[in-house]
Amino acid sequence: MNNKFKNSTRPCVTMKIKTGLLAFFCLSVASVHAHLGTELMPNAGFKNLDKDGWAVGWPKAKNAQIKENDEGRYLQINGSGNIGHKVLIKPEYGRLQLSMKMKVVDVVLGEESWATGRLTMSFHDASGKMVGGWPNVFGFTGTTEWMDCEREYAVPKGATSLRFSTANLGKSGDVFFRNLSLKVSRVRAMAPSDLPVPVGYVGDPESLEGAYTLKTGEREKVCLNGLWRFRPVFEEEKGEAVPAKGDSWGWFKIPGIWPEGKWEFDGGVQNVWFDPWVEENHEPKPFDQAWYKRTLTIPADWKDRRIVLEFTMLQTYAQAYVDGKPAGSLWFPGGELDLTGHLMPGKTHELVLKVTARPISKSKLVFMAPDRAFKDKAYVKFKGITGDLYLSSMPKAKRLVDLQVITSVDKGTIAFAAETDGLKRGGGICLEGGC
Repeated sequence: MNNKFKNSTRPCVTMKIKTGLLAFFCLSVASVHAHLGTELMPNAGFKNLDKDGWAVGWPKAKNAQIKENDEGRYLQINGSGNIGHKVLIKPEYGRLQLSMKMKVVDVVLGEESWATGRLTMSFHDASGKMVGGWPNVFGFTGTTEWMDCEREYAVPKGATSLRFSTANLGKSGDVFFRNLSLKVSRVRAMAPSDLPVPVGYVGDPESLEGAYTLKTGEREKVCLNGLWRFRPVFEEEKGEAVPAKGDSWGWFKIPGIWPEGKWEFDGGVQNVWFDPWVEENHEPKPFDQAWYKRTLTIPADWKDRRIVLEFTMLQTYAQAYVDGKPAGSLWFPGGELDLTGHLMPGKTHELVLKVTARPISKSKLVFMAPDRAFKDKAYVKFKGITGDLYLSSMPKAKRLVDLQVITSVDKGTIAFAAETDGLKRGGGICLEGGC
């Protein structure tokens, strides 16, 4: 996930409890957020040196020196070796931000692929057992210039300590480190809550002001693309009722493809901004149902007109709710979902869409060659509302719907099949055409 959208603080939550308990709760929130920005790197930047010129708080090593140039102090490790540290991890720590500059000179790869010049890391529980697997750290071989290295790490559940070392695990060469810093970048969530608008977003994501609008003499449509409140339906949930306000709503955009596995896409194009409570209490697994939510004010001049949601691509099924009540549904690939009578001109409504991304059939036929075809398990690759979404208004007039054009080359004919809307029994529509 894009880090600049992830660090957020929340105000105290007002509850109907005794004043003393509320004050304690607020103080607890404040004390938790006080950990943000805490520096965990011993003697960051090597600011303090002892009488021998070594960094205070760092274990001494025979093949390492603290040196200085115009850009400041740095650590140099000559040949193979490492300098290890252990820092305590408090329960409040949620994520850690590593930043440093690093370079290598003539580092030769060791017997294993990880035997490089690197900063090693591992999280451990109270018994000393490693938790969370091996973090993705920086490691280099050969010769490089100074490189800026920044990465954020989630603190695994149960971790009470972090062990790290500046190291040259290669066969030979020199490794250099400077500006080492390891800070608490996010604290753990205390309870479910709705994520604020992502930092850096300009404007109100639920306002129609400035939205793309197309207007003709008869029709008008407003584009609803952009950020929507978003929340997956988790495995333990039935997904029957719209989640309440404060129940871990995050943000996602329309159009957008749901992430798989990591809950994120490299490059930030399809980022989902989850509430920290979701990230910390749910495994990042693929999901096939999710809620979208936003409020919108219906233009007053749409009175006595049809109002529809127009999906250009839906994968694969959407159930609409207006102010918490079911208001219709639509299947792949999209089309119009009529919300006339549910959305009232001049009023503000909460519109919620529960989207299910499941294949229409359990299997699909795969053709490998003219004589090679077999059945395989069907799946939906691109999940969610993956096309543009519009709110459209049009006259309540007689109209054709679901028009089908039927041609026959053998007979030299063209025929039309359609259903009608707004016609009384026995009525008709006159069509005119020409060349």
